[in-house]
Amino acid sequence: MNKTTNHLEGPVPCGEYDIPSVLDLLNLVMRILRQVPGQPPTLPTIGFDWSHVYTHANRNNIRIIKDRGNPVSSVAIWPHTIKTSRGDLSIGGINCFATHPDYRGRGLGESVLLDAHSKMLSNGHHIALLGTGIPDYYRKYGWEYAASSNSFEFDRGNIGLLPDPSGLDIHEDWRTYCTQITDIHNKKPLGAYRTVDFFNMISVRKFDNIFVCQSSNEILAYACVRNNSILEHGGDPTTTAALFRHIFSRLDDPNTPTSLSPTKGGRSTITMKIETPHTTSGITEILDNIGIPAQIDYVGMILILDPQGLINALDLQDEFKLCKTENGWHISHRDQSLNLTQCELTKLFFGPECWTHFAPNLLPINLFQWVGDKV
Repeated sequence: MNKTTNHLEGPVPCGEYDIPSVLDLLNLVMRILRQVPGQPPTLPTIGFDWSHVYTHANRNNIRIIKDRGNPVSSVAIWPHTIKTSRGDLSIGGINCFATHPDYRGRGLGESVLLDAHSKMLSNGHHIALLGTGIPDYYRKYGWEYAASSNSFEFDRGNIGLLPDPSGLDIHEDWRTYCTQITDIHNKKPLGAYRTVDFFNMISVRKFDNIFVCQSSNEILAYACVRNNSILEHGGDPTTTAALFRHIFSRLDDPNTPTSLSPTKGGRSTITMKIETPHTTSGITEILDNIGIPAQIDYVGMILILDPQGLINALDLQDEFKLCKTENGWHISHRDQSLNLTQCELTKLFFGPECWTHFAPNLLPINLFQWVGDKV
């Protein structure tokens, strides 16, 4: 509910001339005040990092509280559509939730966050998604860690188990092939839909290098690299695995002395991490079959905004009956039923934890988000 108290106005949508001031606030809170003593200055990069979020076209999804016209608390929503194992979902990605230090302790953050919840629901989003290091703060409002991803790690001891890339035409001229790469991305069974312009934009902001494997004029596979990690990839799985091996050879320096003591928290030679969906097919299946150990992690914190709309979008309306209760939700499937909190409902639908006796052939739904689509 909007309110004005002692010059405070909001929550309200970002005004036509508010975006520069919002970015000033976010760079102060998320960059400058997080400066580590003794380290190089932190650059105010919010506008560059999230240029697709802080646009005039999206300003109604930037929710702010102002003091005398100056934004002092803000949270932004990035609307997009994502493919899951059972169908498409509308998602509101949460970006840069921040309050000026001089205005904390007044409930402004809670007010602007709940306003964002209402805005996402009115937008028609089924779920919301965010990344955070303070999960218990968000759990108070119904958010919960859910969905899962894999992270595989390669070094000199196991990289040779991947297919030999010899003879493949591999290069870094990805800009010429943006349309083909975007088509490959949009054909993946999991992840957000993209336009060519969007892929081109996030590529220069999110990745250090993009490698492509080509045959004639056709792109067979691609992989996006940042800080010795492959954060996105797509195409023929076997070719993609060979591309991974090629990339490792480019990142690894064979002249690095292996007898040197590693720096604190590191090692003398590189390891290369690869993020994949948590599935039993495609490149994940290839790496699992080789026996590469995988670390499983959550995709992020999810808030189910519209549980019945979610069930309908996943074409499960004939399978589940849902009823709101005082403490959460009552959900039934055939002769089984559960009483769940809002957070437990998220786990039920997206896992990876599961209620093994309740609709195990239908739930959890496999949901994954590539790094380029996270905000």
